[in-house]
Amino acid sequence: MGAKSDDGNSSRNSNNSSSKPCEQKNESRSWLLHFPDREPLTVACTPPATHAEILAAYPDALAAEPIATGRRQPDALLSGDQEAAIRVWLAQVDETDEAIIAAVLALCRHDGDARAYYLGRADCAATDDDRHFCTECLNLRGGVCVVARPGGLVSAICGYRPALVNVPVRCAGYSPIEISGG
Repeated sequence: MGAKSDDGNSSRNSNNSSSKPCEQKNESRSWLLHFPDREPLTVACTPPATHAEILAAYPDALAAEPIATGRRQPDALLSGDQEAAIRVWLAQVDETDEAIIAAVLALCRHDGDARAYYLGRADCAATDDDRHFCTECLNLRGGVCVVARPGGLVSAICGYRPALVNVPVRCAGYSPIEISGG
């Protein structure tokens, strides 16, 4: 049975609406957090979080309200370089759950604001990074690391073929490819 509003019309109450925020069951990817001693903070969550989860994650927050995003479609497709940068940042923050990684990448393909957020994180993390792609190394020839040998600079079997050549790594055998200017 529906509840009557002030004008006498019936309306249905759903499980997802409530006048009390703590009773909300909605999940959101974006939240605006309010604190007693500082400016509000916008938080992005992947996977989406409930009101209770976001308050548990930020115990100093006085209140949290979901931000309804009207997804802004990206102007262009997510490039391979952008996807790689986001994957690298996720690895840097120790995110290894493939479902979460896939969800972040899917979000970045369809939501311009989310893409900007994650690329911004990736850009900040990229500074002072001493890792390199195997494809940038002089010692990778024909897909084989030529300095790899058991107990060597790169301790691996002879004929070692790095599986993740598009993921930056720290390598004692790294030797940059020198590009000669014209």
